[in-house]
Amino acid sequence: MMQRYLAIDGTPYGTEPIFSTGSRANCEHCGAVEWMITSNTLLRLTGDVKYADAVERAMYNGYPAPKSPDGMMLGYMHSPNQLVASEWSAPHDNDGDLDWWASRQHFSTAHEPLCCNANGPRGIPNFVEWMAMRAPDGLVISYYGPASVDTLLPGPGHVKLSLKTDYPFEDEVRISVDPERPAPFTLRLRIPGWCAGATLLVNGVASNMEAKPGTYAAVERKWARGDEVILRFENRVRLVWRRRPEFHIRARCAALERGPLVFALPVAEDWSPFVPPAHGPGPEIKACRLFPKADAVWNYALLVDADDPGRSLVLKKNAASPGARPWDAQAPVALEVKARRVLNWRMEGDPDHPKTPGFPFNPMQLSEKVETIQLVPFGCTRLRMTYLPILASPGTV
Repeated sequence: MMQRYLAIDGTPYGTEPIFSTGSRANCEHCGAVEWMITSNTLLRLTGDVKYADAVERAMYNGYPAPKSPDGMMLGYMHSPNQLVASEWSAPHDNDGDLDWWASRQHFSTAHEPLCCNANGPRGIPNFVEWMAMRAPDGLVISYYGPASVDTLLPGPGHVKLSLKTDYPFEDEVRISVDPERPAPFTLRLRIPGWCAGATLLVNGVASNMEAKPGTYAAVERKWARGDEVILRFENRVRLVWRRRPEFHIRARCAALERGPLVFALPVAEDWSPFVPPAHGPGPEIKACRLFPKADAVWNYALLVDADDPGRSLVLKKNAASPGARPWDAQAPVALEVKARRVLNWRMEGDPDHPKTPGFPFNPMQLSEKVETIQLVPFGCTRLRMTYLPILASPGTV
């Protein structure tokens, strides 16, 4: 029931009326954590993969995006299209004494109230704890990422699992199984509903067991030390449209997804320290407004084949620099795509209080120049444009 009211990054919107959705609507950081906890509880109760998909989507998109690179500051609110992170940057109709409902997209070490600063750190340890679970006949892996598991089962005794992968930035997960003694048990592996298919190899041999998207693949065998399972996902680029604007006044826009990741155009930001209008208790509180750099370009329309988006994009792997974190601005992967500037698409608000604009008005005034740009995972951005106009692609790249 709630899926239609979620933001593209997998998190709930932060407004009381749940129907207030859109490219600029606020999502609250608390909501990401609570949504993951609720969805994982439903997974444990039902075994339905869609709840695990919901957890992973939030964890790998909306959860890391409103955090500063060092993890010490966060934005109480964020939105899919966000060119400014300030207390005024999200559009709203309130004035005067209703300014309490202001955006609070600025980054701070202590927001008022403190729920987001307190809830935020719960996300990662909870997610890591949920990755592997026991079942009556064995073990279940519901979430993927580099991890180690040490648990106890009746037959094999201590069982150690090692997950080696760069997921969600790659499509392969390698799982080594190390039981204390050889014994049969079932290892269930989640096959996400968003993948087009998956293949399983056990000790290098292709398995004939079903790996249907939206289910758990059950590997039943007598496990011994040194056994290895390789799980490979087939991922395709998906185009996710926002609803059609009334009377075609504005251009219709879409976002791009691949696997569990939503991709967005990163907008280079300047961090401007300031004294926030409201903040929680504590000494030496730090806060920053984020503005796009003077030379940042964000007003693009993408050249994409709407029927087969993958034909118009190239998946790029970027080498990480020493000490890089997974959700740094230096993204591990990117989608390369052709684009044209929309010349009549500009920032809203006054110069001292800029705001992210809505979708561009029709007809769009397009630059003749075709450029190649990169979209990166949503979680690697602080300022971003996720929904962009889609133009018909002249051919494949």
